[in-house]
Amino acid sequence: MGAFTATPFEEGMARERVAADDVLDLIAYPAYFRLTKQRLPDGRDGVLARLADEGLLVSRGPGRYDVTCLGAILFARDLNSFGRLRRKALRIVKYRGNSKVATEREWSDPAGRAGYAGGFEAAMAF
Repeated sequence: MGAFTATPFEEGMARERVAADDVLDLIAYPAYFRLTKQRLPDGRDGVLARLADEGLLVSRGPGRYDVTCLGAILFARDLNSFGRLRRKALRIVKYRGNSKVATEREWSDPAGRAGYAGGFEAAMAF
C-alpha cells in the first residue's frame, strides 16, 4: 500500500476469494490459537469464524474468504503464497558496531517463510 492510500496495510487483502479449505492450508491457525491461549473451536466453520472475528479473514459469502494482510503477515504458513508479502519475511540481523557495514549474525526462518507470529518462537530462540 502506498503512503497516500486510505486503507492501512493490515486491512488490505493479501489473497481474495479463497476457498475455505484453502484458507486453512494458507494460515497457520493452530499457532494463532496457541499464542492467544484460546481453545481450538470445533470444526472448520468455527475456526474460520474466529479468524474473521479477529480481522485475519473477511467472509465473502458461502465458503469464500479474503485473507487480510494482517492475517497473512502474522500467520502465513508460507509468505510465498501471498505474492507481494514474500519479501516481508521475518529476518533478524545483528551488525558489528554502530554501522550496517559488517554483519555479525543473521537469522531468517529456516523452515521457510512463516508469518511473524508463527515464526516468533524460533526468532526468540535465536
